Amino acid sequence: DTDFAERENLHFLTVDYPVFRDPELTRADRNLKMRRCAVEMHQRGGGYMFGVDQDDLVSNRIVQFVREHEHPFGYIMPVGFEGDAVSRVIWDLPGSKRIGPRFCQCCGTCAILRFSADDLPSSFEDTEPHTFDSFCSHHHIWEERSRDLGRPLAHLPFPGTIYVADPGMQMSAITGERG
Repeated sequence: DTDFAERENLHFLTVDYPVFRDPELTRADRNLKMRRCAVEMHQRGGGYMFGVDQDDLVSNRIVQFVREHEHPFGYIMPVGFEGDAVSRVIWDLPGSKRIGPRFCQCCGTCAILRFSADDLPSSFEDTEPHTFDSFCSHHHIWEERSRDLGRPLAHLPFPGTIYVADPGMQMSAITGERG
């Protein structure tokens, strides 16, 4: 119930499977949702995909910047902010000693990826390999993977995300995996 949902260019996608609560299935849940978005993007002819983790916050400047600059492969975020959900303190990344040297190594909300329709699956049953499949997990290597595929990502020139540190909500903490 929001006026935001009435925008002409905003579409809500639904899925017909339950929300997975089991820690072992959280990555599968995320990948199914990403695939649902990818199939929809294929049907619309491709475009930019920006996967946002449920607990992260994003800059209100991203959409305008991407529309104005339209990099052919998309953008990676080498810098961003980290926020502590409990103390409500925010600090610059990559300055955090706890996380490491590059924002895109620690936060899944770190890339705006551009795909053509051919880069995307046409349906859930489409089992052919697609470029999209290379970006379904392991965000900490997306920049390198994109470069290896001949699709180098541009650096977003401003901090685009606040990575919210709340170990109770993060997939990496739930599954015990990184990226």
